[in-house]
Amino acid sequence: MSSGAIEVLVIARVPDEALRRIAAVESCLHVVDGRGWFDDEYRESWPVWSVRRYLGAHPIPVSSRHERDRMLASAEVILGGCLFPWICACDQRALRWFHQLSAGASNLLRGDLWGE
Repeated sequence: MSSGAIEVLVIARVPDEALRRIAAVESCLHVVDGRGWFDDEYRESWPVWSVRRYLGAHPIPVSSRHERDRMLASAEVILGGCLFPWICACDQRALRWFHQLSAGASNLLRGDLWGE
């Protein structure tokens, strides 16, 4: 990634075209496709009805907790949906903005985005 680039981590289930459109907004954006990478954590931490509604039966990409933590730590912007990783805190977290596609934000109170 070049100096001055803004890393945008997309964890919401959006179409491929949406990723291309986000990347085309500004040349300084580095869009990281994290769709599906956190699904196993969602299935472990969110109620079953939420997982069924928002994830369905999509396959889960192979990843490790270390890779997911690295993605969360380096992202300045996260594009998320109703479900998100409950544990986002990292010592070196660069996060400046969490943009949620769904209306409302009360679900975000469940996680550690706001610090302790």
